[in-house]
This record gives sequence, C-alpha cells and structure tokens, in this order.
Amino acid sequence: MMTDEAAKTENCTEVNGQVDPLVSHLRETNEVLRSAYQIAQRGGKETNWAAFTKRLEGVLKRQHALLYPNREHEASASCWCHPEIDYVDPATGNTVYVHKRPN
Repeated sequence: MMTDEAAKTENCTEVNGQVDPLVSHLRETNEVLRSAYQIAQRGGKETNWAAFTKRLEGVLKRQHALLYPNREHEASASCWCHPEIDYVDPATGNTVYVHKRPN
C-alpha cells in the first residue's frame, strides 16, 4: 500500500514529466518568434528564408501535435492540414486529396 507522501511524490514526478517537454517546446517557439521579430526589423533583408521556413515548419508541426494529439483529418480541401489534390475523376468530378501531415 502506498503512503500519502509516496503518492504525492509519484504524482509530482508524473506532472514534471509532462511539463518538461512543454517548457522545452515553449523555449523553441520563443526562439522562432524572436527570429521572426528580427527578420521584421530588417524588413526581410539578409534572411535565409529556406532555413527559417524549415525551422518554422518544424516548430508548428510539433506545436500542432501537442495541441491536437489525435485530431482526425477531414475528407475535403477544408482539412486543417491543407491537403493537396491528388486526382480528379473526369467522369464524376470527385476529388482525391493527399493529407500533408499525420494527425
């Protein structure tokens, strides 16, 4: 049988295990926001857009996974992941979409 003190310690360990990744992600997001601010200050000049875009996409993808952990895709162009059209049936006009990100 677990004592009250042991249960509190176990609960704190569990909470800390959940908080640490969030704090880490918050720091990373803040770094990207600071970069965006600096880019804005320079008016976009002298910016490695490819590297910034890649970093931003990574942060947004991780943030989405944290905020919406099992979100279902919609079978339409209005899906949250902005799917691409893969095929349009010429006879029926039905469209097949390819989702860009896992849910």
